[in-house]
Amino acid sequence: MGELVELRHGRPVVRYAGGPEAGVIARLLGGLTLPGEALPALPCAVMLFLEGGDPLRPVVMGLVREQLPAPGTLVLDMERIVLQGHTEVQLRCGAASVTMRADGRV
Repeated sequence: MGELVELRHGRPVVRYAGGPEAGVIARLLGGLTLPGEALPALPCAVMLFLEGGDPLRPVVMGLVREQLPAPGTLVLDMERIVLQGHTEVQLRCGAASVTMRADGRV
């Protein structure tokens, strides 16, 4: 077990018992979030594997979670989001919708 303490240039930095106090850049087995889930507040608990038992080669196996996000919920907490469609992009909510077309019409 360890703790994800920061993302440094998109790479996870982890701390764990027996590892360097400053933390170690780790590799990832998979993504840090499930589809539609925002990155949790840091620091957060992670399951680690030490490749070859080497304390300087941690691999993040996944986040340790208390619960999964609500089904059908998409949460994006980012500075910039780009959705790109070659001919159109449509957003819908109930009876409302917004359609953006490649020719500039909204």
